[in-house]
Amino acid sequence: MPRNASGRTGQPSSPLPSIGLAASRLAAWARCHRLVAWGIAAAALSVVCMLSIDRPLALALKASEDSDTIAFFRVITDVGKGLHWFVAAALLWAYAQIAAQLALLVEVERRFRHIARSALFILCALAAAGVANSVLKWIIGRLRPRYLFEDGAYGFVPFSMDFGALSFPSGHTQTIWTFATALLLVLPRYDLAYLAIAVLIGASRVMVTAHYVSDVIMGAYVGIAMTILVHRQFVRRGGPVRIVMARDRALA
Repeated sequence: MPRNASGRTGQPSSPLPSIGLAASRLAAWARCHRLVAWGIAAAALSVVCMLSIDRPLALALKASEDSDTIAFFRVITDVGKGLHWFVAAALLWAYAQIAAQLALLVEVERRFRHIARSALFILCALAAAGVANSVLKWIIGRLRPRYLFEDGAYGFVPFSMDFGALSFPSGHTQTIWTFATALLLVLPRYDLAYLAIAVLIGASRVMVTAHYVSDVIMGAYVGIAMTILVHRQFVRRGGPVRIVMARDRALA
């Protein structure tokens, strides 16, 4: 019989304790680096979709593009355009700044300045996520689904400036998830509505065959992650950006 480290005879030690230790260490690392861990998970899921789901699903959706369901998604998909949300946040910022200047009471002025800062946070999150998304698009250079339909092309052209090679990650999805995440941090009362709209717009990009599933997955991650990073900077430099409504103060 083989002897163990203590000199006793017996069966070889089981590998399960070491596997369990490795799993616990990995879980501890993931808790400390959540954005990185979620990024790795999003990237891995994207690769799986690229290898198994993206192409057949896009072809199937293209074959049924005349359906009423697809028509519905065509109507709502442009809600994810970045310009809409930049303008909305900029108008809120300008309104709050003017209202703060005209306020007669110090408390009212302070409140409007806080709203202006919250709107500025949304603008910065949209800008940062948009830049990050554009850089990834350029580096990765994924061909859009229309190339699959027209030429059967399915692949990548890294560092290309051709609009048709800027599919991954999805820009509409990144924008709507950036805005939804920012609103969750600024005005969390309507969280389910924000999430529902973000999911719907992200799904629409696949349904209208403008993007693949993996494009949408990574677009959502970029929007969420960049918003959280910008939020951390705002909180570190000037405190929270959450807007507390009068009703919330009354219930507190």
